[in-house]
Amino acid sequence: MFFKVPEIIAIIDIVINTVLVIGLAIFIQKSQINSRTLKDYFIKELEKMHSELALFLDELEEGGIKPKEIQSSFFTKIAMTNNITKIIDVKYKIRSNELVINLQYLQTLVETDTHYNANFSRNKITVLTSNSIGDIRQFRASKIKIFHELIVRVNDSNKILF
Repeated sequence: MFFKVPEIIAIIDIVINTVLVIGLAIFIQKSQINSRTLKDYFIKELEKMHSELALFLDELEEGGIKPKEIQSSFFTKIAMTNNITKIIDVKYKIRSNELVINLQYLQTLVETDTHYNANFSRNKITVLTSNSIGDIRQFRASKIKIFHELIVRVNDSNKILF
């Protein structure tokens, strides 16, 4: 049984198309899995930062934290948040630096507290003023939602990384 040239060309065309479709499906599936994995990583990092910030706010409200430890905590939290949000901004074209801006605002609120300043040089355990504690509670009520909004934006991003 011999095939004619047009039949051979048709068979080769079918084989090539099948290989291309399978290869493309595998490539796209792998890219989508990688994209989902990367999104999950960023979401977990944001959730971790959110949890750490909530604990930090609890400590600030309760008192019993030293001013230099507060300063160090802010530095660490802002640096971590800045690093993650810069990567998220590049990968997903999402404006997420609002988190850093809000943390800097919170830092200013705390570091302008009279009890904080009075105890900074001696690094004594500090209980913030009731005004500052009220500001921290207001911050918690109004600004923490930005973490959740950013998680939703990362999850909803349609960008596929190739």
